[in-house]
Amino acid sequence: MANQMNLLKYRNYEEHDVINLYSAMEGELTKGTVLEYVSADPDNQNGFGVSFANTPGYAFSADYVVNWKVQTASAYSKKIAGILLNDVVTTITDPWSVDARFVDPAKLAEKQVVVSGRAVPFVTRGWFEVSGIDTTSGAPAPGSGAYLSNSTPGTIACGNPANANEVRTRIGTFMTSTGLFGGVLVKFNPEF
Repeated sequence: MANQMNLLKYRNYEEHDVINLYSAMEGELTKGTVLEYVSADPDNQNGFGVSFANTPGYAFSADYVVNWKVQTASAYSKKIAGILLNDVVTTITDPWSVDARFVDPAKLAEKQVVVSGRAVPFVTRGWFEVSGIDTTSGAPAPGSGAYLSNSTPGTIACGNPANANEVRTRIGTFMTSTGLFGGVLVKFNPEF
C-alpha cells in the first residue's frame, strides 16, 4: 500500500460526517490515510468512462468512473478532505489473487475495501485510533497537536518540527500517548 498509516478498531464519528462522493487518484491506499480534495466539477457528472473506439457514440466502457477526486494529502496542504475509512485496492487475495472489480460486493464490505476508481468513504472529523504515525519530531502526548506530516504524504505527525520556522498543517489533537501495539487516539478536526 502507499503508506504505513492504518486506522485501527476504535472509531467514533457521526455518519453525517462521512462523504462518499469522490474516488481516489491513487490505485491503492490504506484506511487511515489523510486525504485532500483534487477536483469536483459539478458539470462533470457523467461517470460512464470513455467511449469505445470505432463504436457508436452511445457505447461506453462497462466500468463506472467517479469523476470527483481526492488524493493522499501532501505536505502543507490546506485542502484536507478527511480520513479514509476503507482500504482502496485493485486486487483481492482470498484465497487467490482476483481483480477486485469482479469480487462480490458483500465480500468487499466484509474486508473493508473499495475498488480503485469507485467512490471511497472518508470522514471529515471524529475520534480515531491510528497506527503508523510520523514520530520524527517527537512522540504523541495527550493534548499535543496532531499535524499533517511534511515527510510522508497522508500521514499524521506529532511534536514540534526541528525547524521553528517550519509551517505545518494542524489536523487535530492527540488524546493519548502511543499504546503497547503502536496505536494512538487522535481527535481529527482540521482547522480551516
